[in-house]
Formats: sequence, C-alpha cells, structure tokens
Amino acid sequence: NTKKERKMLEYVDKFVRQFTDLYPKRCHQLLCPRNECGLRKFICTTLRPTQLPFVELYDYEQCAKFVADFITYEPLELP
Repeated sequence: NTKKERKMLEYVDKFVRQFTDLYPKRCHQLLCPRNECGLRKFICTTLRPTQLPFVELYDYEQCAKFVADFITYEPLELP
C-alpha cells in the first residue's frame, strides 16, 4: 500500500473501533478486505435506503413473475 493508503486505513480502523464502541450489537462491517496480493484495500461505498416505485418487487413471488415476464430463454448454439 502507498503512504496515503496506509493513512486512510488508519482512519478506517479508528472509525471501526468507534462504531463498535457505539453499536456493539451491530454486524461487523466489511470495509477493508484483503485483495489477491494479501493487501488491505478500502471499499468506499455509499448506501442509502430507498424504496422502489414498483411495489410488486417487494414480494419474492411477484418479483419472480415480474422478472420472468421480461426474460426470454434462447438456448445457445453448440460450439
């Protein structure tokens, strides 16, 4: 990691400690997983709860029907 990345990981570690102290019963956050080289990398994301305007998508059966109505199965030709 670069010097800036290491500094950022320090900030993230501090945030995780503070968050855990404030909300001990909350699930562990996956903020800095290790990449294919074994280095910790920060995943920067923004999550915001939203509600879709399609109420039929909140029920899994209606959602499955909604998706199935828009998908047409076309088998691929054998190579």
